[in-house]
Amino acid sequence: MSKTGLAERKKNRNIEIVMHNALHFFEENGYDGTTIEQLCDAAMISQSTFFNYFGTKEKIVELVMNDSLNDCYEYRDKLLAENGDMRETAAKMLMFICDANEKYCNTVCVFHRIALQRQEFREIEEAHNVLGAQMVEAAFESMGEACPFSTETLKVILGGCFVDPFLTLPPKEACERTRRAVSELLDHLFK
Repeated sequence: MSKTGLAERKKNRNIEIVMHNALHFFEENGYDGTTIEQLCDAAMISQSTFFNYFGTKEKIVELVMNDSLNDCYEYRDKLLAENGDMRETAAKMLMFICDANEKYCNTVCVFHRIALQRQEFREIEEAHNVLGAQMVEAAFESMGEACPFSTETLKVILGGCFVDPFLTLPPKEACERTRRAVSELLDHLFK
């Protein structure tokens, strides 16, 4: 194996370790209560290596949320392979996101707050909302019905369910409100 291949694998492993540890620290200590020094010590890397890989703690949050989007696509594909019922798939998909929000509520809260200021974070947020809207539309299409909302309206509704609570409430309360809002939306759409 070439040195470049080994170096790249080591870098990727270190990035994964830092991201995993960061999620734990963010949930335990909060984003602001987590230091770069803690992340470096836990991953056994130097601060210069950290800055080389990430630049900032914000970059970790961005990468984590990008990974969560990939997880959503993988989960959707798994559900579709197991079950062709698009309505059930859409509902499970949205509840999967609620579950992830609850597990990593502090990180999700920080992500949405950063998204108010950073375009690349808003793009990830938008991609999550687009995926949810597409799932709802596909469910209606599979039932031979027209979705009562346009794609743009669905994205706004889902943004309200998943984003607004994290901007206005403490993380745990935001998770509870999000789950209630998504459950009510699903009940209304798929009654």
